[in-house]
Amino acid sequence: MKAILILLFIAGFVAAQPTHTIYFQLLGAAGRYSLNYEQILPINAGMVGFSASAGASVDNNTVIDIPILLQAQIGARNQLLAGVGAEPEWYVGSGTSDYQTLLFGSIGYRHCFKMGLILGIAVIPLYEIETKSVYTSLGLNIGWGF
Repeated sequence: MKAILILLFIAGFVAAQPTHTIYFQLLGAAGRYSLNYEQILPINAGMVGFSASAGASVDNNTVIDIPILLQAQIGARNQLLAGVGAEPEWYVGSGTSDYQTLLFGSIGYRHCFKMGLILGIAVIPLYEIETKSVYTSLGLNIGWGF
């Protein structure tokens, strides 16, 4: 019985995974929320896959964020994720506009359900280049893989 449970656990890491994902991230790299698209890249190094994603967030019509992430994934249904990214950020409105770039990392976990639903969580350290400030965020993801 113990061997069967171990095999089922391992099968969750090597089962087929979706190649496209659309997900909503709450409290992630782009601040309060963002809508993101992710594409699995055709690069495999053993059990490690890679993906690229980009998203967008508009906060009270004054801040526009576009997080761009490249990450490694270990597993299929149960995924361990680690990535790096950059985020252009524009401040608009009130007759002025400003621009800055953030660099960020992402370390997290994601579960892909067989029906396509995806739930995840990630710790996201952000570095604001202009002010040399460091922030940490805890991003929550919900989306759909296809």
